[in-house]
Amino acid sequence: MAERRKRKGTPVSGPARPWWMRSLLTAGWLLCLLALGGWGLDYANDPKTLPLKVIRINGEFSHLQPERLQQVVAKAIDGGFFSVDMARVRKAVVTLPWVAEASVRRVWPHTLVM
Repeated sequence: MAERRKRKGTPVSGPARPWWMRSLLTAGWLLCLLALGGWGLDYANDPKTLPLKVIRINGEFSHLQPERLQQVVAKAIDGGFFSVDMARVRKAVVTLPWVAEASVRRVWPHTLVM
């Protein structure tokens, strides 16, 4: 039996693979990573995956009821945590009378803060 001995400074490796096999293996790994990344993006953008459960409204209310504002925001929400259209929500709030400015942001894991 032939024994492999590790010489100092030289690693022991198996037989060299041909270039086409290395390329095929690399392409296969890249394809798997791309498929996994695409699935992850699709999963994250699904509104059912991470639904928004809390709408927190901060600010001063003198001429507008917070309940009315919450109704408008709830109607403008069309997705989950990652897929909600923040510009659409902000625009819906700003179009209300007596609203001068609005900012909308996400807070992990299921909150929308204004």
